[in-house]
Amino acid sequence: MKKSTQILFSALLGLSLIPVAGLFYLNLQADKMLYYKYGKAYWLKANPAQCDDYRKGYFKDLRPGASADSNLDLSCEAALKLTAESRFASNSEGMNIHYRVFPDQTPKSTSKSTTTKASADAPLLLHVSGITSTWLNGARYAKAAERMGFQLISMEMRNHGISDHNQAGVSYGCKEKEDVKAVLSALQKDFPQRPILLWGSSGGSMAILNAAPSLPSQFPQVKALLVESPSSSLRDVAESKSPGLPPWLYETAIGIAGMRAGVKFQDCAATTLAPEVKLPTWVVVNQEDPLTPPWMAKKIHAALPAALRSLTIYPHGGHEAVWNGQPEPYEADLRKFWEQGRL
Repeated sequence: MKKSTQILFSALLGLSLIPVAGLFYLNLQADKMLYYKYGKAYWLKANPAQCDDYRKGYFKDLRPGASADSNLDLSCEAALKLTAESRFASNSEGMNIHYRVFPDQTPKSTSKSTTTKASADAPLLLHVSGITSTWLNGARYAKAAERMGFQLISMEMRNHGISDHNQAGVSYGCKEKEDVKAVLSALQKDFPQRPILLWGSSGGSMAILNAAPSLPSQFPQVKALLVESPSSSLRDVAESKSPGLPPWLYETAIGIAGMRAGVKFQDCAATTLAPEVKLPTWVVVNQEDPLTPPWMAKKIHAALPAALRSLTIYPHGGHEAVWNGQPEPYEADLRKFWEQGRL
């Protein structure tokens, strides 16, 4: 074979491999979306709540001047030992969703009114933690919930903690909304007439906003939503984490991830669904949040119905840890929001 022919053959072979390499790269990016942070092997098995160094960070006191090794209210280890009952709810796909019911420690009224006992008990605070988190993230609010007059319940979305795993990773609220609905259905059955505050953080916020349009009709006990550290869309997250890439690259990688997950991510983005929300919604973010910066919260807030929306950007804390930076103002604002329907 002549040298010129060899060069031409090599060039053609190289060109033919470019689409293959490109597809491999895009599929790898889709993998990173579906099997977020820890890779596919992590997502294929149960990951019971444990106090590793990462989880301990959610219990830190992040107020200005606080010691770097001090906790706020509880240590992770103390929260892991709190008295609570594990329960499971079956979602629309037959998956068992784990949630922890903490004891109702709120003072009971001594009034002899005709109000039923169930309606006289504390309202429920259902916390939905973010992606890769377990019920332990919500457990740090046990004392805060008591101070604010709520009974705390903390759930684990599919493929998290000891909820059922289907090896599909995470769908950023598109499918996890059914997990939230499953737990709400169980709560309405077990705690009839008890009003519910639905509080989500990060990926949990996305699940809540996906469920939100149907909540008033299906779950009338849900009275308000707290959306903390929310991402406005998967596209915004991808562009924020890897800025400057061609727009088609984001769209193609997200499209591949969506095909593999069986969803259209744009259809279940927070900004797409926010106009359909029918409940008072408080959007909360930390000023320095690197994962879901304030501009994402502002986009969601702007898309919510004006009569139902509130937005607070707090100066301290971290991602999914806004309360840790200013617990007293946060709790006071939460009580005000709950009592008035909006801030």
